[in-house]
Amino acid sequence: MGKLVLLGVLVGVVLATAAPSFADTTELYAIAYDTALGRSSDTELDVVVPASGPAAASIVLYTPHGYGVAVGQAAGTKLGTVVAGVSVGGSTTEIEADGDLVADDPAKYVGNTCAPGLHAGVFVANLSASGITVPVPLYVDPTSAADAALGSFKIQACLASPDVPAAMGGSPGGLRVLEADIDFESVFTNPAAPGAYTWSVFDTPFTPGTATPDPTGTVEARSIVGLPKLFSVKWALNAIKTRVTLSGKVTEGGRPRAGVNVRFLGGPQKDPDSWKPFGVTKTKADGSFSFTRPVTASLYLAELINPYISDSCTVAGSTAPKGCVFESTGPSFGPILHVTVPKVKKKRK
Repeated sequence: MGKLVLLGVLVGVVLATAAPSFADTTELYAIAYDTALGRSSDTELDVVVPASGPAAASIVLYTPHGYGVAVGQAAGTKLGTVVAGVSVGGSTTEIEADGDLVADDPAKYVGNTCAPGLHAGVFVANLSASGITVPVPLYVDPTSAADAALGSFKIQACLASPDVPAAMGGSPGGLRVLEADIDFESVFTNPAAPGAYTWSVFDTPFTPGTATPDPTGTVEARSIVGLPKLFSVKWALNAIKTRVTLSGKVTEGGRPRAGVNVRFLGGPQKDPDSWKPFGVTKTKADGSFSFTRPVTASLYLAELINPYISDSCTVAGSTAPKGCVFESTGPSFGPILHVTVPKVKKKRK
């Protein structure tokens, strides 16, 4: 199993076991699969919008200053994958929609009413669920003027209203997006300097029951990614080989990650889908940690730090009328360890 596949499984574990969502709040999680400076990295962005209240009319993502964004790919080029949580036909039940993220010709979208003009790039997320396929264009542009303070690029998604018929410009089948988990493959390049980088998303709702956006209801959510992430771990058995000690250190952006929980998952096979919780410990002020537990046989272990979330933002103030309502600090992942415990030889009688 390749490193990216392993990380992908662990990301799924992280998002499933992280602290409970705020449910009625827009959320953003940014996850870098390769945190080396200046390197092209698969990057996952997970946006959650409230299931209660009006549907989202537009989602605008801002990449942090220092990041590069690849645009200009030939139409049809696969750029990643999308898994979304949606509801259809006014139902309150969430179902899964998925599809590929592909590049398209920006000239085809000049006349769109939500974000008109020629864009630097257009990425199309094709969402399929319950026999309905809805293409959602993402308009990609360098920021300028007032937007420049928010990031280097913005990625805009304009959504159709689930509250009006498709013949009147509404969403086919009343499809409503509740969550979008986009895995961008080699689209983003990490910054060249170490630091804490803030992604942000602006969620603008529809006026309830209409296809008219309500800019006054816009909220902002943020996600902080420290680059590079260094997560060192080593293991050692005690003298009688019945206990294992896991020790290491976590730094992000050149600084210790202090006071956070390091979680361990493991199992006898190199298959993360079968792994179970092995233990948890907390980092010290210098980012170091140590954890000891009995073992009876060899096993594979992974280490991770879940996202930390808050309903207040580290940097106060927001250009969104309803303010910044959510902030996450991205997860971290250690290496996969193979702890080998010698079998005890039975004594002959």
